Amino acid sequence: MPLEIPDLWADDIKVDVLPPLVILKAQDEAIRKKTQGVLQTDITTQYESDQNEAGQWVTHSLDLVAPALGYRETLLSVNYRDGRYYPATIIMPEEIDWEQGDDETDEVRCYSPDDFIRDLRTALQSQPTKATITSLLASSYEARLREQKKG
Repeated sequence: MPLEIPDLWADDIKVDVLPPLVILKAQDEAIRKKTQGVLQTDITTQYESDQNEAGQWVTHSLDLVAPALGYRETLLSVNYRDGRYYPATIIMPEEIDWEQGDDETDEVRCYSPDDFIRDLRTALQSQPTKATITSLLASSYEARLREQKKG
């Protein structure tokens, strides 16, 4: 009787894998729709050589932009090794509760697109992000009122 060798690979391997940049870019349309175009996002990308190893790191910064104010603020950054999209690390400007750990930290490592979407959702719905959005919406509203009074 021949020995049967089992399939040892994970059952959740997916063929259609989205890179972090595609997921980040999709958030622009979503914030424009939620804020009726008052806010938008912009993504800047930097490449940095790794001094200790061959290769580069890619860092995408997701900025929230209030065009009426001429203002932008970085909400978070995502970095990963060039050509290796996962694991990707989401880095916030301050500590938040990522929901899967016991402690608040300013960064989380994502090993799959599902992890990335889950943790990006947490970051975009965090109190610091909501406070930034609220402040920029209020400032944009105030700027519109000043413009109306002038005209």
